[in-house]
Amino acid sequence: MTDDREPDHRAEYESWIDREAERLVPAPDSEELQFSILAPVYNPAAALLEACIRSVRSQTYPNWELVLVDGSDAPHVAPICNRFAALDSRIRIVRHENLGISANTNLAAEHATGDWFLLLDHDDELAPHALASFAEAIHEAEDVAYGYSDEDKIDEAGRRSDPFFKPDWSPDLLRTLNYITHLQAVRRDLWEDIGGLRPETDGAQDYDLALRASAAAGGAFHIADVLYHWRVHSDSTAGDVGVKPHAHRAGRRALEDYARRHAPDSWVEFGTGPTTHRFRYPVVAQPLSVIIPFRDGADVTETCLTGIARTGTALPLEVVLVDNQSADPQTQERIAEWQERFSWVRVVRYDEPFNFQKLNNWAVEHATGELLLFLNNDTEPFHEGWAEALAEQAQRPEVGAVGGRLFYPNGLVQHAGVAVGIGGYAEHPWAGLHPDAWTPAGPSYWTRNFLSVTAACLMVQRSKFEEVGGFDERFTIGGGDVALGLALRERGYWNVMTPYARLIHHESVTRGTVVPESDLLISRTVYEPFLDGRDPFYNPNLTLEDTQCGLR
Repeated sequence: MTDDREPDHRAEYESWIDREAERLVPAPDSEELQFSILAPVYNPAAALLEACIRSVRSQTYPNWELVLVDGSDAPHVAPICNRFAALDSRIRIVRHENLGISANTNLAAEHATGDWFLLLDHDDELAPHALASFAEAIHEAEDVAYGYSDEDKIDEAGRRSDPFFKPDWSPDLLRTLNYITHLQAVRRDLWEDIGGLRPETDGAQDYDLALRASAAAGGAFHIADVLYHWRVHSDSTAGDVGVKPHAHRAGRRALEDYARRHAPDSWVEFGTGPTTHRFRYPVVAQPLSVIIPFRDGADVTETCLTGIARTGTALPLEVVLVDNQSADPQTQERIAEWQERFSWVRVVRYDEPFNFQKLNNWAVEHATGELLLFLNNDTEPFHEGWAEALAEQAQRPEVGAVGGRLFYPNGLVQHAGVAVGIGGYAEHPWAGLHPDAWTPAGPSYWTRNFLSVTAACLMVQRSKFEEVGGFDERFTIGGGDVALGLALRERGYWNVMTPYARLIHHESVTRGTVVPESDLLISRTVYEPFLDGRDPFYNPNLTLEDTQCGLR
């Protein structure tokens, strides 16, 4: 049963499965590449073990071997393994005591002869085109060493549900939780270089492998297709993450070890949702300039300023209020009050027709901070630490723009990142959903990488902002923030949405929502490389028709 806070995607996924069955995966140019499927076996139910092995034998790509390391003491397991090995010479059985999932997987790798290793649990299943899809991806990408696919869940009756359509390589998402999980493929030499699985991480061995393999490979390739079916039963974390609480603890230890090796000043805390972590970074006391444009609407602006004052920040702060042709005489009185009440408020007047990009670029010239926070006057910070949550990401050398998680006044999600292509231009996935809603793209409360974040709340270091030339002044109202994110990403920076900076967004209460036709035309040109399902952080199987993260 689905939670009434969440959209129900079951019927959508059943249709997707039907369409998938009609799709053919092109055969790779060569079948020379051999895959070794590593499967430790320990007392699985007979029917589930048989289904697992049959799924391997059903592969459309023929050059594989299945290495079963059987440490079972249940009497029914060995006869099943022996029967399948007699039917297919590509199935190899290694008898050994049960040393744990990592040690027995490593033993399987020692007996494997393939070019690539894939990990398979003894009661899960592979899609028939799994190996063909990996062979094709490896052939097309050439010099790759580590990759993963999408996945779903399958019950004991073989019914599939709960697909997870993942983004392409997202380093900040991996530092939040093991989004890679299944199906992982590791090139043999990389597996040997990193030493395979580590028994001390049992329970989170897949997460530990993903962290170490992606770090050694410099990232990971992604196949946007469901190639792995994760079995749901009473003892499986696929059905209930609470079944194995030790797995979350082991995952945290693996991430802490990763932090010591790759980000020694960082640390790990518990995250906002089940199985998630908060990867923390030190905050340097760089001066922060918060740039807030406004035109009259003094009550709205005061709500924003009061929220900043109430929540506070340890960063050296100035708020640059940019008065864009306010006409109400009472506005001037309120400006004087703000400057008296808030010592960190400074008001500058921009006496030109409204152009969001030009106005903000002009304001940067009048700001003194090395950290720039572009903030709409219709936003309202409501918790301590929100500015530091943005700053700890923005100050990372590899990070460009950083956005927060914004909410409508009714508590529903307004922004948790920007996906290019939704609505034909760019939109906010999860907009209008409950903050805890689960979708085929996952929830909105994970720290993730995106092509862009909204300029309603966007922090960036001045040096990086200036490096890409600031906001693109061809845009008048909408689209400049996406263009900024694309420019930063093109320079190699990662844009980040952090759910630990939360604000209310009384969206467009002062300027309205009409976007000029000229902005739309420019958007089509600037966004074109990422339209039609080509945004790497928004899976091409997800809908482009709305923000509900349903299926395309």
